[in-house]
Amino acid sequence: MFSSLFLATRAPTPPNYSPTLPQTNQILIFLHCGGERVACPARPCAARAVLCLAALAVAIGCLTSPGCETSKPRGTLETFDDVYRYREAMRDSLIALTGRFMGWQGGECVFPSYAAPQATRSDWIFKIGDSCLYVTGGRPPDVSPMEGTGVGRQIRLDARLRITPDSRVLLEYVSSAPVVQ
Repeated sequence: MFSSLFLATRAPTPPNYSPTLPQTNQILIFLHCGGERVACPARPCAARAVLCLAALAVAIGCLTSPGCETSKPRGTLETFDDVYRYREAMRDSLIALTGRFMGWQGGECVFPSYAAPQATRSDWIFKIGDSCLYVTGGRPPDVSPMEGTGVGRQIRLDARLRITPDSRVLLEYVSSAPVVQ
């Protein structure tokens, strides 16, 4: 199964090019298979057929099964499960989440199986609902994980989504703002 499909046309210029001679176009189909891009020449009829089938598959929505959710979500991410579901499409992207700053107090937290462990000793806990993930690389102003100030404060977190080599999720702090209720 391929994860991406690209069609391109290429008009080769013959060595003895003359404006009066017709040029032939070559249609290439690029399949993106597991990190490797494969190009194969195709006849115009075959290329149109592949393009139509791909458009039909997307239109029908057959690519939205749980194993194929790699496109960026519409709207906002509301849970850590949403973040995990779209992790490959959102890898290294800036995401915005609303939840609670928990400092180092994770007593009431449930860490999902896809939660990465702390990357550094200064990482702090961000909570949405009952689920928690670690945040590395900075913290909101006016809070202190060490002193416990600001614990439970609702914030909007802008973070870069990092994926560990074992496919776990870690949030890298970019900025935050308090949420007015």
